[in-house]
Amino acid sequence: MKFESTELRISTAPADVERVRKNIRNIVWNSAEAVVAKLIESAMTGQVAAAKYLFEMVGVNPVIEELGREPAEESFALTLLKRLGLPTEPVTCDEDLAAQYRGEDSDSQEPA
Repeated sequence: MKFESTELRISTAPADVERVRKNIRNIVWNSAEAVVAKLIESAMTGQVAAAKYLFEMVGVNPVIEELGREPAEESFALTLLKRLGLPTEPVTCDEDLAAQYRGEDSDSQEPA
C-alpha cells in the first residue's frame, strides 16, 4: 500500500480529533496484514524484537495457558529484578532491625 504524499498544511483552525483518529485507525487497520508480513520477514532475518513482539501479540511467548496468568505480569521490571538477583516480592522489615540499620537504638526511643 502506498500513501500519496501530501503537502504540509498548517492551519490555525481547531482539528477534528475524532476524525483524525478515525482516519489513522482506518489506515492502520487496512495495513495490518501487510505490516505483520513485513514484521515476519524482519523476524526471519534475525530481528529478535520483531519476533518477540509477534510472539507476544498472539500469545506464543509467554504461553498464557501454561503460565496460568496474564502476560502483563511478566513486565520488564520483573525481568530486570530477576536478572539482578533482587527480590520480586515486597520486602518487609521489622522496626527494630530498621532502627539498627539507621544507627538508632530502638530501646531508648520513646513512642511519639
